[in-house]
Amino acid sequence: MGICIVNDIQVNYKGVIIYKNNSVGDASVYSLTDDFNTNRIDFSELFGCFSINFNNLKDNSVTFFCDNMGYMPIYYNTKSSPIFSDSLIDIVEKTKQTKIDLDWNGVFSFLEFGFCCSDLTFFKNIKKCSGNYMYIIKNNSLNIVEKKFTYSVNINDIDSYVEQLKKNYFLLKMKNYCLI
Repeated sequence: MGICIVNDIQVNYKGVIIYKNNSVGDASVYSLTDDFNTNRIDFSELFGCFSINFNNLKDNSVTFFCDNMGYMPIYYNTKSSPIFSDSLIDIVEKTKQTKIDLDWNGVFSFLEFGFCCSDLTFFKNIKKCSGNYMYIIKNNSLNIVEKKFTYSVNINDIDSYVEQLKKNYFLLKMKNYCLI
């Protein structure tokens, strides 16, 4: 987990980020933040297993997203003033909901697959961000921006796509190994 401030942008991240052939760690985060400031993130060169949020101190907005496979999701509340957290329990405590409605689709998804599919969680008003989407909270409203992580797959170049998947899988295994 790391926190840094670059040009009025506070960056909070968790996990392993590799961006534009930089090494894992601060160099990738600073390069990603510089590109975020100029609104030109190259998502085709963003790899790893991570969740990240950018708090823009100038316009009081928050932008967050996770890795393209959704291994480290960020949870958000869909009620009147959206908030987010990287922990499902933290967001339940932050919302201080006295009555929490269960989302039976999420429960059945967990029982069948061992995880909640798509953006489902156990609770109706709490969702998790899907890989491939960017979320922006500004003026107490949540906007979900178009798919950002896109890999053009040519049938003749399937090996490069498989290599991208292997790279992300290796980083996930590395993250899990480090937690033991």
